[in-house]
Amino acid sequence: LRVARFAARMGSSVDDATRSAILEDNQLIDVSHERIKEEVLKGIKQAESVMDFFEIIADLDLMGQVFPRLTVTTKIIESIRHPSYILAQLLIDNNPKQTKKVLKSMAYSNDITDQVEFLLNFFAIDHRTAPALKKVFKRLKISPDLLQPFADPHTVSTFSKFTTLPPAANPRDLMAQGL
Repeated sequence: LRVARFAARMGSSVDDATRSAILEDNQLIDVSHERIKEEVLKGIKQAESVMDFFEIIADLDLMGQVFPRLTVTTKIIESIRHPSYILAQLLIDNNPKQTKKVLKSMAYSNDITDQVEFLLNFFAIDHRTAPALKKVFKRLKISPDLLQPFADPHTVSTFSKFTTLPPAANPRDLMAQGL
């Protein structure tokens, strides 16, 4: 993982000899979940390109150990270097509760796991889930900027307005508020 982080930090690739050696024995058996998490978070922060960092991890066949039991995509928007934002994009194809459980088992903080779960749930927002997501959004104090890749601009705008409104007593009140 450190090789991937250093290569991504320098904007380079892993040389063939190092890549071959890692692929021959790439088991992270004696590496704690805490260490794996720290390398991932440092990689997000330090990489010249976060997408390249995760592509190197995938190329070294380490993704299954970094995010066990989860499907990972490396196609991300890196405009915001917020760990929860990046992790939610990587793990967008997974069940939010399962993702939170795996991230907790990998020693990620409650803040990160709660934010990732929220962003994954926001990806599937509808009129039934919006009120519950509003409560979580306010509790977690997530920036509306983090919502952009998880829904279309109209949904993000409408939800942002919705979060500023007083609580509605019933669906009719929501409709009266234009939501």
